[in-house]
Amino acid sequence: MIDIKVKQNEENILKLLFSARINYNKASKLNNYLWLLSIITGIFSVTNYFDISSENNSIILLVLVIIGVILHYFIKQNIERGAETKKLIDETLFEFPTKFSSSNILKIKEGALKLQEKYPEEYERQIKNRGDSDARGVKDWYDPKETTNFNKTIFQCQKENIFWDKNLLNIYKKLLMSIVFILFVFLLFDLYNNSLNIVLFHIFGFFNFLSILVRDLHSIKTYFTCSIIMDEKVDILGKNNVINEIVVLKELQDKINERRSLLLIVPDFFHKINSKKLHKKWKSLLSFLLSF
Repeated sequence: MIDIKVKQNEENILKLLFSARINYNKASKLNNYLWLLSIITGIFSVTNYFDISSENNSIILLVLVIIGVILHYFIKQNIERGAETKKLIDETLFEFPTKFSSSNILKIKEGALKLQEKYPEEYERQIKNRGDSDARGVKDWYDPKETTNFNKTIFQCQKENIFWDKNLLNIYKKLLMSIVFILFVFLLFDLYNNSLNIVLFHIFGFFNFLSILVRDLHSIKTYFTCSIIMDEKVDILGKNNVINEIVVLKELQDKINERRSLLLIVPDFFHKINSKKLHKKWKSLLSFLLSF
């Protein structure tokens, strides 16, 4: 049995944590570009100065949409790499049997090494700082209070992942639902004032934007499906003398891994605003529970 609080700060784990963060950060930046591109393309398609009969303008719009599709692809690639790296980290820290082949593990570790070599200064900064530091880092990634019972320690680490995801997603969900409402009102207005051909052209102009909404709303649906199952596992693990405790822990971990791999990105500025607040809330919650 290993000490998770110590093991997580070893170089090989810190390197993987850094790699996961870089991949997720890249996906987040690409997603920001996709949002910007989608908004510009949509506005470009509905402006009064846009002539839908112009072949050049139609080609420009098509190119912008294709660029958006390419961005979607690279976002997916970075999320998958980040999720796989996080999965390997937890398998190592929690001493769960790995579901990766030797070649996949080697590929993940080589990818982490390349990122360390590519961003040496950023790597050094992040491994020296915690998530609640002014300069956010990856040191002390988990902060379990229970260290005498290994299964309880694992469970506390897993609950940290659950707490973060739910709070960030609730904020993002409100944003998406607001956008859906605005677009619905715009579509009704567009149908009332323009011909069907123009309306369809406008919809094509918002193709990338609509793709984001479909992608994220679908992921949110899957997220909450996973969350229902996860809540059931958490309730079971919160009881004393749990039968087959390690089995339930692994089942909970599977759902955590599934949620991590969803093509769902909370906008970067939301994460920065709420990151420190979430750390403080989590510490307050732990202090409250441990006071009993």
